[in-house]
Amino acid sequence: MTVLRHFAWSGLVLALLLAGGVRSALAYVGDQTCKLCHSDKYDTYKLHWHSWMPKRTAGQEPPADLFPQRVPVPPLPEGVTWDQIEYINGAFHGWRAGFIFTTGFRDAAGTQRYTCGGCHTTGYDPNGVQKNHRGEDMTGANGSWALDGVQCEACHGENGPDDHDWTGGTGAGTKVCDDCHIRTPGDFRMQYNDGSLSGRPAGTFYDQQAEALRHSPHKAMDCFMCHDPHNTVWFQGGHEPGGVRFAEVFGKGDMCKHCHTTKRVRGAMGEGLFELECIDCHMPYVSVNGDSVAHLFRISTDPTLTKENNTVVDTDGKVVWKGTESAGGDAVLTLDLVCARCHSNMTMEQLATTAKAVHRQPGLVDITVNHADDVQVTRQDEQVTVDVSVEAGDKAGMPADWWLCASTSWGWYTWTPAGWKPGLFPSVKKFGVVDVPSYNLLTGKLYTGWYTFWFGIFPTDGSAHLDSVPLYIVP
Repeated sequence: MTVLRHFAWSGLVLALLLAGGVRSALAYVGDQTCKLCHSDKYDTYKLHWHSWMPKRTAGQEPPADLFPQRVPVPPLPEGVTWDQIEYINGAFHGWRAGFIFTTGFRDAAGTQRYTCGGCHTTGYDPNGVQKNHRGEDMTGANGSWALDGVQCEACHGENGPDDHDWTGGTGAGTKVCDDCHIRTPGDFRMQYNDGSLSGRPAGTFYDQQAEALRHSPHKAMDCFMCHDPHNTVWFQGGHEPGGVRFAEVFGKGDMCKHCHTTKRVRGAMGEGLFELECIDCHMPYVSVNGDSVAHLFRISTDPTLTKENNTVVDTDGKVVWKGTESAGGDAVLTLDLVCARCHSNMTMEQLATTAKAVHRQPGLVDITVNHADDVQVTRQDEQVTVDVSVEAGDKAGMPADWWLCASTSWGWYTWTPAGWKPGLFPSVKKFGVVDVPSYNLLTGKLYTGWYTFWFGIFPTDGSAHLDSVPLYIVP
């Protein structure tokens, strides 16, 4: 195989040399050339939507098995025949199909231009004129392109095998995810449709993935830290390697556990009947097209915060999601966009109480800082929340000493029913153990320094139940 590949490659290079010089002939070489050395990546990349948008049919009716994974060929609009069609646009998942006519327009009437070539093709020239299979100008399409679809060189850059660096691309046309996975290049605001965007469903984001990611807790991360760009997430099985990393260990929906090792979903939702995964709640489908999940991740448990009041009108009159109006701002998902999708019979207050305890660790006591169980680092101008919960179990009713304390840069403090007091002592004595779904001990801003919040219950049977979370407040 190695010898055959060597001769095949030598023959290709020789042919291009005879054609007039390596560099000029090896402008955009196409994915078939890349396949000669990178067949493993090619095979999985061809299952990705990237390589199929758009797919040229050149006036011919395509075979029924055109797309992989048994994705059906979309039906034509009424009154349209295949000889009018130059490309199938999208539809790799069997829905939301579109077409590009031989004229370059996206409709037979010639009213909707094709303006997507900058991201959906390879080697795009905004000043060029694309030709159809008959050699005619596609006057309804903006620009021209060297290769159909998002092929290897769309991201790695125009390269020939004589001189390339596949870790980033050395030639023209190199792109990164943020260049295309965004509605308006350079504008990372999340436009929210409060009903004023005509033809778009109200209560959804008019965004792609990049806007949300850059306002999430993972804003400093690169996409490839979670995604494998040569694989698709759509046709990936539960614990098979695929478009998200670590899926072979945790499954596609729970790959977050590679880093968030202490997280669990308690009760029937996570460990019982429903077995919800991380993405079911933290990445809801709330885009205008329904095919894009929100990459905000963080869910607010403030019951007063809803999709109706978590927006601002920016200086240009656009309604944007609060926190995204400024570059690098922090934004959150609201409970009605997450929990209320299934639990429509619950009030916002009930949803907030349940959500605060959904990641509760097993055991009698649990304390969280900013709804997390591991070490937290927060800026001085950010709010801190400290919550506790109790699952009484077989200790129910048993008298116990309850300790709710904080060791700080300035010594010990203890929570009491009258508030936080200096010193270390039991918060309450000989108080019966009861279920506490969630109780807030602190909400506010703290001085720069270090803190460790402790929660302990010591029943009269001699058992001890203790939990703690460290917190660092930085300027």
